[in-house]
Amino acid sequence: MKRNWKIALVAGAALSGACSGEPASSTADGQAAQPAADTPAMEADASVQMGGTDPITALCLDMMSSYDRETCDCGTEAFRASTDNADTYADMASYYLNETDPALSLVERWDEVVDVVLADEQGSKLQMSNALGKAHRAALKGCEG
Repeated sequence: MKRNWKIALVAGAALSGACSGEPASSTADGQAAQPAADTPAMEADASVQMGGTDPITALCLDMMSSYDRETCDCGTEAFRASTDNADTYADMASYYLNETDPALSLVERWDEVVDVVLADEQGSKLQMSNALGKAHRAALKGCEG
């Protein structure tokens, strides 16, 4: 299910100069063209390239308002160094921020993330999600001043 966020994604790419290394384009009526990204992984890449912010850092800033940018950046770096599944968590973060409906509760949004991004994972998707979230929070705690 694709939402209107793609228009905002392309508009943001135009502001930053490029999306996936190519210039952003618009239609004849001035509307932003739809991006080519069709998978969560591709969308995560676009988010990172577009704003220069790691999706894990963006998720921290969005969901954990008690942390400032410096702490979120530190936590992301520590988290990425501590797990082999950081890219999966980044895909989850990107999907949460870009694909889910903000009108839904956090639980409903995260359930959608788990169902979509972890669809091909073996074992308990909820356990994997919880383990990644716990590791991220532990990394953040290690960065608190």
